[in-house]
Amino acid sequence: MIIFSWDEIRDRETPLFPGAVQTALTIGGFDGPHRGHDRLFTSVLAQEGLLPGIITFSRSPRAFPELKGGFGEKALPGTELFGGDVSTLMLRLERFRERGFAFVVVIDFSQEFSKLSGELFLNILVRICAMRYIAVGPDFRCGYRLDTGTRELLDFAAATGVRAEILDACLVDGRRVSSSSIRRAVLDGDLREAEKLLGSPFRLDCSAFVPSDTPGTVVAEKESLTQVVPPDGEYPVIAVGEDGSLGEALIRISSGKLLLVSDLKRIRIAEFI
Repeated sequence: MIIFSWDEIRDRETPLFPGAVQTALTIGGFDGPHRGHDRLFTSVLAQEGLLPGIITFSRSPRAFPELKGGFGEKALPGTELFGGDVSTLMLRLERFRERGFAFVVVIDFSQEFSKLSGELFLNILVRICAMRYIAVGPDFRCGYRLDTGTRELLDFAAATGVRAEILDACLVDGRRVSSSSIRRAVLDGDLREAEKLLGSPFRLDCSAFVPSDTPGTVVAEKESLTQVVPPDGEYPVIAVGEDGSLGEALIRISSGKLLLVSDLKRIRIAEFI
């Protein structure tokens, strides 16, 4: 899987891929990713003859409320609090690679990007990425002050020969799946609910953990993490080492710190069970 920065795309004058290569894309923060995102991924990967790609962000645009632009899903009523990301870029890239995407374009959400109109953004994807198919969810919006929604996307697609597909919202037990609802579940300590909405266990990126004074443990300050974490308490996890090894472990959260107890060395990920 090839990873491009938005700057590489924005500054190009020629198509990203040589010859007549055309692409199928989906666009979003994909904070999770959750069951609804997986449906988008499946739609993109099913497009025969098109190279599958993802346009995403290094962090959720909701982490930057001071920027007046916007992008992606809206918070559902009762879930507006942004307490951190559900996942990190590392975790999301790993999922994209597992699903079989050929390339990813990563955007660092900035003041400059927030001023880009939705139409100009989509035109860049057509001109540089040779986008011929796009799948998004029902709440998709992009561009300066969220100027481009699903209706504008369909109009743009009709005018440029792109096939656009707007997928219905994903429901679990009659409730709509969103990154906001998963974020709320983790913050409330309802990890079963988070797993149900994600479609897999909640995972914590352990790159910020450092060795502690106690052998067999590593520690991280909560404020050093961009992800949401459950309330104070003890949580069984599966530790994933950098070499892919697995081991049972325990995370203790207390007084703004996370202590990970494990026999593994150099842990990448902790999967809550």
